[in-house]
Amino acid sequence: MSRIVSGPPSAQGRTPAYPHRRPTPNPEEPGQYWRDALGESLDGRDDVPWSAGFISWIMRTAGAGSRFRYAAAHSQYISKAISDRLDANGASYIWGNRLGEHRPEPGDLVGRAREPGIDYDHQQGGHYYIHGDIVVEVRSGEIDVIGGNVRDSVTRRTLRLDPNGFLTDNGDRYFVVIENKLS
Repeated sequence: MSRIVSGPPSAQGRTPAYPHRRPTPNPEEPGQYWRDALGESLDGRDDVPWSAGFISWIMRTAGAGSRFRYAAAHSQYISKAISDRLDANGASYIWGNRLGEHRPEPGDLVGRAREPGIDYDHQQGGHYYIHGDIVVEVRSGEIDVIGGNVRDSVTRRTLRLDPNGFLTDNGDRYFVVIENKLS
């Protein structure tokens, strides 16, 4: 699998350039994420968050094949990644690490809780609200991530790293860096 992240359908055929915020006026674009990644018939007009569909689409497009747990909810693949890491499942290509256990690299995923009481040690059986982004660039002291359905768009954001290169929470409830071992 390539560690280079593909762009959205509208960027196919050219080098994707993500401005800070790229509005998604075309509801069919999230629909393509749902169809191609999960076989769902949803689109951007549905009242269903499409961010996990976007991450699943990125992973499928990048060539993860059957080695990634495609899901309509981030909590499904994140809980599985944490469980695989805690169980030292050597057959798994995706390991969920605590923030201070793995320095983010391009192609890794990061997750932050969207409800109180959720953290690395409290997964509620994989049923909780969380958001996930994919790491696309690493620089000294910071990383850039791209996520879907952030203000109804595909958005690139910068997150801070600590002096040792680990993701810091900064009060945003980040609790997991998912190591992508698919390369």
